[in-house]
Amino acid sequence: MNSIKSKPKNWQVVGETASPEERSLLCRVQDAFRVFARGASSVLGTAWAFVAAITIIAAWSITGPIYDYSDTWQLLINTGTTIVTFLMVVHHFRTRRTAIPRRCT
Repeated sequence: MNSIKSKPKNWQVVGETASPEERSLLCRVQDAFRVFARGASSVLGTAWAFVAAITIIAAWSITGPIYDYSDTWQLLINTGTTIVTFLMVVHHFRTRRTAIPRRCT
């Protein structure tokens, strides 16, 4: 007999499935971000992505004199590298956490 009388609405027992209406918005957003982060990091971890990154950086550096090394020119590469780094860090920590049970299923 189960001694727990009730459980929070967004917690589920392993094996149970919730309808989309029963899942909280936070769980759905977490799932969407998880799918995006995993897909992005798996694509960005390939050799072709490395070649593409080198090509983008080379093209960016060649265009420096054309744009007179403007703030916008620098902001472009800084923003791109920040986003890629963030996705890689998120993927790293998510894969390290796989042994920890997730709250939303």
